[in-house]
Amino acid sequence: RILLGAAVVGGGLLVVLGLLGSEPRAAWILAGVAAFSGVLASVPGAVLTGLQRWRDATLAGLVTGGLGTVATVLVLVLGGRISAMFAVEAGMLLLVLVWTGILARRSLSAVSTGLEPAPRLRSRSLRFAAYSSLSGVLYLIVWRRSEFFFLNHYSSDSEIAFYSIAFALVT
Repeated sequence: RILLGAAVVGGGLLVVLGLLGSEPRAAWILAGVAAFSGVLASVPGAVLTGLQRWRDATLAGLVTGGLGTVATVLVLVLGGRISAMFAVEAGMLLLVLVWTGILARRSLSAVSTGLEPAPRLRSRSLRFAAYSSLSGVLYLIVWRRSEFFFLNHYSSDSEIAFYSIAFALVT
């Protein structure tokens, strides 16, 4: 529920900015979809990690990351601009959300048929979440590619394309 709220706020803010006329409009809206999906995808990813299903979580990330990189390069070669790049990003993050969500649900059903409340665990988890929120914000800024909004303002499309290809290769 906490992450759903964060996803709605983060993704919704970007969508609203796009709808209010920020340019390029489609890029803002697609960035909102990507942010929403990316934040929510952390839930099944955390479930898989917590259940030590690292292979499942890693495979989903590697496949979608590889497909996203190839698709981004292809979109740029075909003359796509920043909106097309965000379309690829949004599509890949939606795929990660669905894929890891299915894997996490299957993994949870194999572990237990029911959940029991654990009040002490809840308060300790919330305290940990409060402390780690700062690194989470930094992660969202760096790894969710929000730098494209700054690059769009200060750089040409070809400079952004060069940056994106280099970033994808390094990642």
